[in-house]
Amino acid sequence: MKKKHNRILTSSGAWRSILTAVGVMALVSAASADNLKLNRHFNQKGNILISDQFNNRVIEIDPVGNIVWSFGRGPNDFSAKSVIGVNDAQRVGTLTLMAGTGTPAGVIPQAPDGAPDNRVMLVDPFGKIVWQYGQFGQAGSGPNLLDTPVQCTFLPNFDVLITDQATTRIIEVTLQKKI
Repeated sequence: MKKKHNRILTSSGAWRSILTAVGVMALVSAASADNLKLNRHFNQKGNILISDQFNNRVIEIDPVGNIVWSFGRGPNDFSAKSVIGVNDAQRVGTLTLMAGTGTPAGVIPQAPDGAPDNRVMLVDPFGKIVWQYGQFGQAGSGPNLLDTPVQCTFLPNFDVLITDQATTRIIEVTLQKKI
């Protein structure tokens, strides 16, 4: 049985995914070694992670409603430093996986022409993007391109499942960015 298991891991590229995941975790450890402060209530039981879509951020609140973590600069920031029109977020250990959908024209007064984002990102506790699929400001269905990603799920095999609405597809992407 063990030989069969090893053959499956080797043939499916799972070892590459595992090694990449270890690399991503090493990046997080390196960032953690900096003198950055992290709220001691970060990622605690009972906290709630919120995709704050029209404020261009993901926030984590504690049970009484205090913001203990956030990524994104708020409703007036439409840069790659925020997650524009975020639709989905989930914790992957201490990382946060999120889908930046962007906003269409005519929806938000601060961006009357719309603001495309089109990224799925893994962000460390200090706000550093450690992995990304898709490009800020670009849309498409080619390699490393998305068009309105509305959902993302981190899978047990370290791949990311992405629902890409405008391209009417659901794709599974490795940490090496292979579909």
